[in-house]
Amino acid sequence: MARNAAATSAIRHCRAVTDMVPARRGLRALAWAAIASAPLLLSLAATWQAWAAFDFAYPLWYRALAIDAHIQHYGPLNHVRPGFQNTTDTERLRLFGEIVDAIHDQPRRLATLQYHLPNGSIIGPLLRPAEIQHLRDVAVLIRMFQWAAIVGGLCALLLAAVAALRRWPLPPLRHFAIGALVPVAGLGASLVLFGPTELFYVLHRWIFPPDDQWFFYYEESLMSMLMKAPDLFAAIAAEWAVTAVIVFAGLLALQRWLHASLPRQRR
Repeated sequence: MARNAAATSAIRHCRAVTDMVPARRGLRALAWAAIASAPLLLSLAATWQAWAAFDFAYPLWYRALAIDAHIQHYGPLNHVRPGFQNTTDTERLRLFGEIVDAIHDQPRRLATLQYHLPNGSIIGPLLRPAEIQHLRDVAVLIRMFQWAAIVGGLCALLLAAVAALRRWPLPPLRHFAIGALVPVAGLGASLVLFGPTELFYVLHRWIFPPDDQWFFYYEESLMSMLMKAPDLFAAIAAEWAVTAVIVFAGLLALQRWLHASLPRQRR
């Protein structure tokens, strides 16, 4: 009887351990997914901040997208904020930089922006109230993204340290790449499905408050005219994506090196 009881207990123990294996593997897979998100989040946040420091290469896109000719065409049609076609290229580059700085640091400055004639005299305020509100919505969105990147990245890095110390087997590199590139593939599919312009509108409808205006005609908005929306945003998204992928690859390599280098303890 004692032997039978011992055998039965051993069998139950083995079954319990066997049942735990898929669960442990599932939890470990979720942990690796979170760990893989660390370099992706940090690369997106870091490259965004880097491009913002250089006004997203606006001087380059100003020439490449012929924004000067765009302003010369639509400026005379804007009777709400007239005379923008008389401003210089330097003034327009300055104004875009002021908008970028304001939405990242001090959204209240948006209401104080003014545009000038070549002789320095003030023509008037750059932005209308609806445009100011929209840019403040953008500022809130950027701040939320920054915090999500910081918190998510730090949590994932902590998990990575735990994984290294507990000697978890490292998944193949392609698993990291595939998991991280799923959002990119989703964006590509969305571009094919909707087209760049319609996707721009769809994302705005999803992201911004329904009662806040986000669509502005060139003839009524110096902001939209200055940015030649959505053409400029497509260019910015492309430069951001390319640099984020490069930084992501570097961070992924660093993460794997650290995983192999950290001292480990036995499980």
